[in-house]
Amino acid sequence: EIRHSKFNKAAILTLGSCDGACKEALDRLEKQKVGLNYCRVKGFPFTDAVREFIDQHEVVYVVEQNRDAQLRTLLISDIEADQRKLVPLLHYDYAGRIQGRVGINHATISPYGAYRCRDGLDVVLAIQNEREWTRFCEQVLGDAALAADSRLESNVARVANRDHVDQLIAAAFAELDQEQAIERLRAAGIAYGRLNDIAGLARHPQLRRSRVETPSGPAEVVAVAAQRSGKHNTVPTVPALGAHNRALRAEFS
Repeated sequence: EIRHSKFNKAAILTLGSCDGACKEALDRLEKQKVGLNYCRVKGFPFTDAVREFIDQHEVVYVVEQNRDAQLRTLLISDIEADQRKLVPLLHYDYAGRIQGRVGINHATISPYGAYRCRDGLDVVLAIQNEREWTRFCEQVLGDAALAADSRLESNVARVANRDHVDQLIAAAFAELDQEQAIERLRAAGIAYGRLNDIAGLARHPQLRRSRVETPSGPAEVVAVAAQRSGKHNTVPTVPALGAHNRALRAEFS
Protein backbone atom coordinates (compact mmCIF):
# COMPACT_ATOMS: atom_id res chain seq x y z
CA GLU A 1 0.00 0.00 0.00
CA ILE A 2 1.45 3.38 -1.04
CA ARG A 3 0.22 6.91 -0.42
CA HIS A 4 2.22 9.38 -2.45
CA SER A 5 2.27 13.09 -3.18
CA LYS A 6 5.00 14.60 -5.34
CA PHE A 7 5.15 17.59 -2.95
CA ASN A 8 6.34 15.49 0.03
CA LYS A 9 10.09 14.89 0.33
CA ALA A 10 9.89 12.66 3.42
CA ALA A 11 8.03 9.40 4.00
CA ILE A 12 7.19 6.65 6.44
CA LEU A 13 7.80 3.01 5.58
CA THR A 14 6.45 0.31 7.87
CA LEU A 15 5.20 -3.27 8.21
CA GLY A 16 1.55 -4.29 8.16
CA SER A 17 1.39 -4.76 11.93
CA CYS A 18 2.21 -1.07 12.52
CA ASP A 19 -0.30 0.17 9.94
CA GLY A 20 -2.98 1.38 12.34
CA ALA A 21 -0.67 3.40 14.57
CA CYS A 22 1.12 4.95 11.57
CA LYS A 23 -2.09 6.01 9.85
CA GLU A 24 -3.34 7.65 13.02
CA ALA A 25 -0.04 9.53 13.30
CA LEU A 26 -0.27 10.59 9.63
CA ASP A 27 -3.80 11.88 10.15
CA ARG A 28 -2.68 13.97 13.11
CA LEU A 29 0.34 15.32 11.22
CA GLU A 30 -1.85 16.22 8.26
CA LYS A 31 -4.08 18.33 10.51
CA GLN A 32 -0.93 20.24 11.49
CA LYS A 33 -0.05 20.75 7.79
CA VAL A 34 2.82 18.23 7.93
CA GLY A 35 2.84 16.04 4.84
CA LEU A 36 4.47 12.61 4.73
CA ASN A 37 4.10 9.94 2.10
CA TYR A 38 3.43 6.38 3.26
CA CYS A 39 4.37 2.86 2.24
CA ARG A 40 3.19 -0.30 4.03
CA VAL A 41 5.29 -3.37 3.26
CA LYS A 42 3.26 -6.58 3.37
CA GLY A 43 5.97 -9.17 2.80
CA PHE A 44 9.50 -10.11 1.86
CA PRO A 45 11.24 -10.06 -0.62
CA PHE A 46 10.53 -6.44 -1.46
CA THR A 47 9.10 -5.36 -4.81
CA ASP A 48 10.52 -2.79 -7.21
CA ALA A 49 7.79 -0.43 -6.04
CA VAL A 50 9.44 -0.29 -2.58
CA ARG A 51 12.80 0.59 -4.10
CA GLU A 52 11.20 3.31 -6.25
CA PHE A 53 9.34 4.68 -3.22
CA ILE A 54 12.60 5.07 -1.25
CA ASP A 55 14.45 6.60 -4.21
CA GLN A 56 11.75 9.27 -4.59
CA HIS A 57 12.33 10.71 -1.08
CA GLU A 58 15.10 12.56 0.67
CA VAL A 59 14.47 10.72 3.95
CA VAL A 60 12.41 7.65 4.84
CA TYR A 61 11.43 6.94 8.45
CA VAL A 62 11.31 3.17 9.06
CA VAL A 63 8.78 2.34 11.78
CA GLU A 64 9.07 -1.14 13.23
CA GLN A 65 8.78 -3.01 16.51
CA ASN A 66 12.05 -4.93 16.29
CA ARG A 67 14.70 -3.50 18.59
CA ASP A 68 17.55 -4.35 16.20
CA ALA A 69 16.12 -2.59 13.11
CA GLN A 70 15.51 -5.79 11.13
CA LEU A 71 13.28 -4.09 8.55
CA ARG A 72 15.89 -1.40 7.88
CA THR A 73 18.60 -4.06 7.55
CA LEU A 74 16.51 -6.10 5.11
CA LEU A 75 15.77 -3.02 3.00
CA ILE A 76 19.47 -2.25 2.73
CA SER A 77 20.56 -5.82 1.98
CA ASP A 78 17.71 -6.89 -0.30
CA ILE A 79 17.24 -3.82 -2.50
CA GLU A 80 20.49 -1.99 -1.72
CA ALA A 81 18.57 1.01 -0.43
CA ASP A 82 20.61 4.07 0.49
CA GLN A 83 21.00 3.60 4.24
CA ARG A 84 21.51 7.34 4.72
CA LYS A 85 17.83 7.75 3.82
CA LEU A 86 16.57 5.12 6.25
CA VAL A 87 16.02 6.43 9.77
CA PRO A 88 14.86 3.62 12.10
CA LEU A 89 12.21 4.85 14.54
CA LEU A 90 11.98 1.95 16.94
CA HIS A 91 9.02 2.06 19.24
CA TYR A 92 10.94 1.54 22.42
CA ASP A 93 13.10 4.64 21.75
CA TYR A 94 10.11 6.93 22.08
CA ALA A 95 7.69 5.07 24.35
CA GLY A 96 9.90 5.64 27.39
CA ARG A 97 9.71 1.96 28.29
CA ILE A 98 9.84 -1.44 26.67
CA GLN A 99 6.38 -2.70 25.80
CA GLY A 100 5.24 -5.56 28.00
CA ARG A 101 4.22 -8.87 26.49
CA VAL A 102 0.55 -8.97 25.48
CA GLY A 103 0.35 -12.47 24.00
CA ILE A 104 -1.56 -12.66 20.74
CA ASN A 105 -2.69 -9.03 21.14
CA HIS A 106 -0.90 -6.13 19.46
CA ALA A 107 1.42 -4.12 21.70
CA THR A 108 0.61 -0.70 20.20
CA ILE A 109 -2.93 -1.05 18.79
CA SER A 110 -6.14 -1.54 20.76
CA PRO A 111 -8.34 -3.39 20.26
CA TYR A 112 -6.28 -5.89 18.28
CA GLY A 113 -6.30 -9.45 19.55
CA ALA A 114 -8.33 -12.49 20.56
CA TYR A 115 -11.59 -12.36 22.53
CA ARG A 116 -13.57 -15.27 24.01
CA CYS A 117 -17.19 -15.81 22.93
CA ARG A 118 -20.09 -17.38 24.81
CA ASP A 119 -19.49 -20.81 23.26
CA GLY A 120 -15.86 -20.87 24.45
CA LEU A 121 -14.44 -20.13 20.99
CA ASP A 122 -12.22 -17.14 20.24
CA VAL A 123 -12.39 -14.42 17.60
CA VAL A 124 -9.40 -12.30 16.61
CA LEU A 125 -10.30 -8.75 15.59
CA ALA A 126 -8.35 -5.65 14.60
CA ILE A 127 -9.36 -1.99 14.63
CA GLN A 128 -7.15 -0.05 12.22
CA ASN A 129 -8.52 3.49 12.43
CA GLU A 130 -11.12 5.69 14.15
CA ARG A 131 -13.76 5.14 11.47
CA GLU A 132 -13.62 1.42 12.20
CA TRP A 133 -13.72 2.08 15.94
CA THR A 134 -16.89 4.14 15.56
CA ARG A 135 -18.58 1.37 13.53
CA PHE A 136 -17.34 -1.24 16.00
CA CYS A 137 -18.88 0.59 18.95
CA GLU A 138 -22.21 1.08 17.19
CA GLN A 139 -22.67 -2.18 15.27
CA VAL A 140 -20.70 -4.74 17.31
CA LEU A 141 -20.71 -3.48 20.90
CA GLY A 142 -24.15 -1.87 20.50
CA ASP A 143 -23.18 1.40 22.18
CA ALA A 144 -22.37 4.26 19.80
CA ALA A 145 -21.63 6.59 22.73
CA LEU A 146 -18.42 4.69 23.49
CA ALA A 147 -16.74 6.24 20.45
CA ALA A 148 -16.89 9.67 22.13
CA ASP A 149 -15.57 8.45 25.50
CA SER A 150 -12.33 10.37 26.25
CA ARG A 151 -10.72 7.11 27.39
CA LEU A 152 -11.42 5.49 24.02
CA GLU A 153 -11.45 8.28 21.43
CA SER A 154 -8.06 7.46 19.89
CA ASN A 155 -5.74 4.49 19.58
CA VAL A 156 -3.31 6.14 22.01
CA ALA A 157 -6.10 6.50 24.57
CA ARG A 158 -7.30 2.92 24.06
CA VAL A 159 -3.80 1.49 24.48
CA ALA A 160 -3.45 3.46 27.73
CA ASN A 161 -6.82 2.02 28.85
CA ARG A 162 -6.39 -1.44 27.35
CA ASP A 163 -7.94 -3.23 30.33
CA HIS A 164 -11.11 -1.16 30.04
CA VAL A 165 -11.32 -1.80 26.29
CA ASP A 166 -10.87 -5.53 26.79
CA GLN A 167 -13.54 -5.60 29.50
CA LEU A 168 -16.06 -3.89 27.22
CA ILE A 169 -15.44 -6.34 24.40
CA ALA A 170 -15.39 -9.35 26.72
CA ALA A 171 -18.78 -8.35 28.16
CA ALA A 172 -20.32 -7.97 24.68
CA PHE A 173 -18.84 -11.20 23.32
CA ALA A 174 -19.95 -13.13 26.42
CA GLU A 175 -23.48 -12.72 25.04
CA LEU A 176 -22.57 -13.97 21.55
CA ASP A 177 -21.48 -17.28 20.07
CA GLN A 178 -18.48 -17.14 17.73
CA GLU A 179 -20.59 -17.15 14.57
CA GLN A 180 -22.84 -14.37 15.91
CA ALA A 181 -19.80 -12.24 16.74
CA ILE A 182 -18.38 -12.87 13.27
CA GLU A 183 -21.67 -11.85 11.65
CA ARG A 184 -21.55 -8.50 13.45
CA LEU A 185 -17.89 -7.93 12.61
CA ARG A 186 -18.46 -8.79 8.95
CA ALA A 187 -21.48 -6.46 8.75
CA ALA A 188 -19.46 -3.63 10.32
CA GLY A 189 -16.49 -4.17 7.98
CA ILE A 190 -14.08 -5.05 10.79
CA ALA A 191 -11.11 -7.36 10.13
CA TYR A 192 -11.54 -10.65 11.99
CA GLY A 193 -10.46 -14.26 12.09
CA ARG A 194 -11.19 -17.44 14.01
CA LEU A 195 -8.58 -18.51 16.55
CA ASN A 196 -8.60 -22.27 16.05
CA ASP A 197 -7.59 -25.00 18.43
CA ILE A 198 -6.35 -28.33 17.05
CA ALA A 199 -9.90 -29.52 16.40
CA GLY A 200 -10.62 -26.33 14.46
CA LEU A 201 -7.40 -26.71 12.49
CA ALA A 202 -8.34 -30.29 11.57
CA ARG A 203 -11.66 -29.05 10.12
CA HIS A 204 -10.24 -25.98 8.37
CA PRO A 205 -11.35 -25.89 4.71
CA GLN A 206 -7.92 -24.69 3.52
CA LEU A 207 -6.00 -27.51 5.17
CA ARG A 208 -4.86 -29.99 2.53
CA ARG A 209 -3.78 -33.52 3.37
CA SER A 210 -1.61 -36.06 1.62
CA ARG A 211 -1.81 -39.83 1.78
CA VAL A 212 1.37 -41.50 3.05
CA GLU A 213 2.01 -45.23 2.93
CA THR A 214 3.42 -46.71 6.13
CA PRO A 215 4.20 -50.28 7.22
CA SER A 216 1.07 -50.11 9.40
CA GLY A 217 -1.16 -48.88 6.57
CA PRO A 218 -1.95 -45.54 4.90
CA ALA A 219 -1.99 -42.32 6.92
CA GLU A 220 -3.24 -38.80 6.16
CA VAL A 221 -0.71 -36.04 6.93
CA VAL A 222 -0.64 -32.29 6.33
CA ALA A 223 0.35 -31.59 2.72
CA VAL A 224 3.28 -29.41 1.72
CA ALA A 225 1.98 -25.84 1.73
CA ALA A 226 3.65 -24.61 -1.46
CA GLN A 227 2.04 -25.63 -4.76
CA ARG A 228 4.16 -25.00 -7.86
CA SER A 229 2.71 -24.76 -11.33
CA GLY A 230 3.48 -27.84 -13.40
CA LYS A 231 5.07 -29.68 -10.49
CA HIS A 232 3.61 -32.37 -8.27
CA ASN A 233 4.76 -32.78 -4.69
CA THR A 234 5.58 -36.43 -4.12
CA VAL A 235 5.23 -37.79 -0.61
CA PRO A 236 7.79 -40.47 0.26
CA THR A 237 6.67 -43.66 1.97
CA VAL A 238 7.61 -44.48 5.54
CA PRO A 239 10.15 -47.31 5.49
CA ALA A 240 9.68 -50.45 7.51
CA LEU A 241 12.12 -51.29 10.27
CA GLY A 242 15.30 -52.60 8.64
CA ALA A 243 14.23 -51.71 5.10
CA HIS A 244 17.51 -49.92 4.38
CA ASN A 245 19.89 -52.15 6.34
CA ARG A 246 21.57 -53.67 3.28
CA ALA A 247 22.03 -50.30 1.53
CA LEU A 248 23.45 -48.66 4.66
CA ARG A 249 25.89 -51.50 5.32
CA ALA A 250 27.06 -51.36 1.71
CA GLU A 251 27.54 -47.57 1.88
CA PHE A 252 29.65 -47.64 5.05
CA SER A 253 31.52 -50.89 4.52
